Amino acid sequence: MAKWYEVTAGTTALLALSACGGSMNSGSADSAPRHAQGAPAPVAREALADENRLAAGQENTAGLGADGKVYVWGRNDAGQAVLAPVLVSGLSDVKSIKTGGSLTTLALKQDGTVWLVSSRGMQPVTGLSNVKAIAAGQAHMLALAANGSVWGWGKGGASSATPAIVNGLSNVKSIAAGQDYSVALAADGKVWTWGVNLFGQLGNGSAGRSAAPAAVAGITNATSIAAGMAHVLVLKQDGTVWGWGNNSYGQLGGTAPAHYAPVPVKGLPVPVAGMSGVRSVSAGAYNSGIVNYNGSVWTWGNNTFGQLGDGTTLVSFAPKKVNAVSDAVAMAIGAGHIAVLRGDGAVYAFGRNTAGQLGTNTTVGSNLPVQTVGVGGIGNLTLGKSANR
Repeated sequence: MAKWYEVTAGTTALLALSACGGSMNSGSADSAPRHAQGAPAPVAREALADENRLAAGQENTAGLGADGKVYVWGRNDAGQAVLAPVLVSGLSDVKSIKTGGSLTTLALKQDGTVWLVSSRGMQPVTGLSNVKAIAAGQAHMLALAANGSVWGWGKGGASSATPAIVNGLSNVKSIAAGQDYSVALAADGKVWTWGVNLFGQLGNGSAGRSAAPAAVAGITNATSIAAGMAHVLVLKQDGTVWGWGNNSYGQLGGTAPAHYAPVPVKGLPVPVAGMSGVRSVSAGAYNSGIVNYNGSVWTWGNNTFGQLGDGTTLVSFAPKKVNAVSDAVAMAIGAGHIAVLRGDGAVYAFGRNTAGQLGTNTTVGSNLPVQTVGVGGIGNLTLGKSANR
């Protein structure tokens, strides 16, 4: 059985200015996410947020148990195909997991430290502490400190071996990372983007890249964000979903090849106060999806591998309900597969399965949801009941 371990980010990844921000400095003492005496600042134990308990990458998937333990399956960074979930030994008390294009998993612990799970060792990401959120892109990663500052590291043309602060941001409450670009949601509901912009994924009305964060015009009162390979989704306070960037497979809805400024995503369930409405948004390579407060799942975009879960391989230019899944609390979208976490802790997945990323102990793909098996292929995986159930 293939093994999974953790590795220091500084030994395997370098900072990309285009995606992680325009600053090469390590920030001031006041802005650095470190305790004044060098020790991690006390962090209150938090209940696990459902959206942080499931992650999907290029050909890999990760799940976070209610007990803070991490499970991974699919292709690892050594090229091994792990067909059934394995428990990451030596890693516990985790509160958030994210995956990117490097076939690794980023983990945030309750104590505010960040770890990178790979096949080549077990060390924390150095230079970070008191972190409250993480994000993983194609080849770069982000960390959000408790003071609202954002830090980035990864591979690119200009580089730093350790996390560096992203200048021009403050009071950030959530972050997301795509392919060589980044997104931040500020506490005032504004959305900021920076990095490459070939398909308009910065939402600034052009295809010009930006090394410095800039606010996206026309977006206010945002409550959550998601970054795909080259498109962005935003959930607003009124329950509407907006997007911009690449639309080659209809991942923003409609048939226009790209949108360089925000457009509304049409065809989603109409919010009903206290009863239904969009709970969270997710974005992958060429797909998009939402989880509704009533537990329903909706997907749209590319469907080459059956990753829309509708029993077909037909592209959908509008959101479609996945009828075979209910009681969903979280969704994660990879490069050709989608995973869904139910309120009871069960995981269902659909789409491409070339490396076991569906966790079915086979490499057979599925255009309908199939349940992820347990560790070693025994029984079914259960990540524990949602804190919201």
